[in-house]
Amino acid sequence: MCDKCLDKTVEALKKFNFKGDIIRVTPFGSGIINDTFLVVCNDKGSKNKYILQRINNSVFKNVNKLMENYCNVCDYLKDIICKRGGDIDRQTITVVLTNDGKSFYCDSKGNYWRVIKFIKNTVTYDVSESTGDFYKVGKTFGEFQNMLIDYNAESLYETIPNFHNTKERYKSFINAIERNKANRLDNVINEVNFIIERKSDTSILVDLLQKGKLPLRVTHNDTKISNILMDEKTKEGICVIDLDTIMPGLSLYDFGDAIRSGATHVSEDEKDLNKVFIDLEFFEAFTKGFLEGTANSLTEKEIEYFDSLITAMSQATYYDALEIKEELENEGYLKKKKQKNTIRKKKRPQFQQYLTKDGIEIDIGKNNLQNDYLTFKYAHRYDMWFHAKDMPGSHVIVKAQDLDEYTIRLAAKIAAYYSKGKNSSSVPVNYTLVKTLKKPAGSKPGKVILDNYKTIYIDPDDEFLQELTKK
Repeated sequence: MCDKCLDKTVEALKKFNFKGDIIRVTPFGSGIINDTFLVVCNDKGSKNKYILQRINNSVFKNVNKLMENYCNVCDYLKDIICKRGGDIDRQTITVVLTNDGKSFYCDSKGNYWRVIKFIKNTVTYDVSESTGDFYKVGKTFGEFQNMLIDYNAESLYETIPNFHNTKERYKSFINAIERNKANRLDNVINEVNFIIERKSDTSILVDLLQKGKLPLRVTHNDTKISNILMDEKTKEGICVIDLDTIMPGLSLYDFGDAIRSGATHVSEDEKDLNKVFIDLEFFEAFTKGFLEGTANSLTEKEIEYFDSLITAMSQATYYDALEIKEELENEGYLKKKKQKNTIRKKKRPQFQQYLTKDGIEIDIGKNNLQNDYLTFKYAHRYDMWFHAKDMPGSHVIVKAQDLDEYTIRLAAKIAAYYSKGKNSSSVPVNYTLVKTLKKPAGSKPGKVILDNYKTIYIDPDDEFLQELTKK
């Protein structure tokens, strides 16, 4: 048993109704707000596991109200899950009471403790490994909101007041700029101006809520991928955890927070900002999952603002965003807006076109619609197709035959750079003639079946941009 853990937890461990004799206490998880421990008990030869947490009362000032939220929501979820024929021991949290029937214990040093049952055969991740995984994350958070759709949000206590109130956040931001306590303002003036130029955006959702145009929801408010327990075999979302910030809010708070933390390939504390960007395919996958999980429980106005988020992503061009929106509409995740008295001419997807120093055209798809059009409608049978192997990424078309080594490596570098493997080394890239590709019957845009291809391994970087000119 961890001696330091025992010193910290010994008083609290005596106060909870564990089943069996405690045989091990060890630090657990990667959370930074609360101290978390795994407690293992021996109950007549079988092992029972629990999670013991010290609740950070410097962050959460009213632990009594926090635990009231926590327990009431868990009880409500158990009732919904039971009515739907689910497993209440796996699909939501079970709070273990103290020996005198309370949901938490305050020790002699003023530390607050709670215990919940450990859910077996589950894992957590800090980063999604694929669009398929992130789709499941979106669906799980969507289902979580759906189950709480009829819960009275106004009955919940705000454990951190104005946590996602962007108007108040902006005021605090301006106050911090004016004080400039660390004397670092000159180093970040461009970033500061970027935010100031978007002051009007900070009030949109809050104003709509105050006007009654967006409904108040029960929201999680910390929708990181690590706050979902996934089945260790199927990676299906099992249970949403870390309910300390469950409060009244907007569905878009949960959506936006998940995109901020999850639609990228690095952790939240990544210091190399060149690695921090929004992956459009991950954004699209989460959006589909979230909207599917909410199961038509969102209002038309809420869905309208999902549309607006699509155009706000810094890594997307305006046309990239429009095409992702079109794909979501075509697949039924978003409603199509009616065009009044207009005839809209169908435009081809706006993929990127470049010329090499030898005058060879190279085309790059940046989303599923662009990829699909580029490969199956624009490219010639004898053009060469490139794509990072077994990972999301751009279709790259080289409009030439009998490519030399330089052009092959250049195209492979482009395909690796515009893929999930962007920040890796020795990324495998498949290439073949377009005529060998087949589109799977009934598949979504961008899917292909490969036959008779070669693979090259390449280190991606952005130096290729200097070797291309826009067509």
